Amino acid sequence: MQRFIARHPILDRFERVYGYELLFRPGGSEFWPSMGGCAPTEDRLARTPDLTDFEEITEGARAFIKCPREALLAGDVAGLPPDRVVIEVPSLPEPDEKVIKACRELKEAGFTLALENFPTTGENPLAEMAQIIKLDVTASADRAQWLLIKKYRPKGTIFIADKVETRPQFQFAAQQGYTYMQGHSFL
Repeated sequence: MQRFIARHPILDRFERVYGYELLFRPGGSEFWPSMGGCAPTEDRLARTPDLTDFEEITEGARAFIKCPREALLAGDVAGLPPDRVVIEVPSLPEPDEKVIKACRELKEAGFTLALENFPTTGENPLAEMAQIIKLDVTASADRAQWLLIKKYRPKGTIFIADKVETRPQFQFAAQQGYTYMQGHSFL
């Protein structure tokens, strides 16, 4: 089956590319298909072991690949190169033991784990395993984001500001302590 791969850049504060979030879609037409009301990135993770040439797609930068619960448990990403891939795990209010075990195994295999849509309140056992936390800068108050960064940054956690759409948002995110920024204004 033919499919399309799009890439969404993740930039540092100097606007250099750190990585690309890869988005997989079925092919066969020249337009993006309707996702039935779902955001495009919520699509089931494409089977990726046949995706062998990360260098060409990412131009040497890291590939961020969303890995929902089903893909985590099925081991869909096991054949990917851990030094080139960041596994994005959706934030779950209370991840079950199977998800925690799968994430632990991926980390032990050398993968970098990123939690996306991380809530700014409450605890999450995956946060202790994740090296990267992505926060939607439009979803919570600046103070809540700052407190989360203050809590996890001393543990070595890297923060990505997601949904950064304007130059002032970009500059504010850099001042707030985010290491990387992602948003549609970078396309």
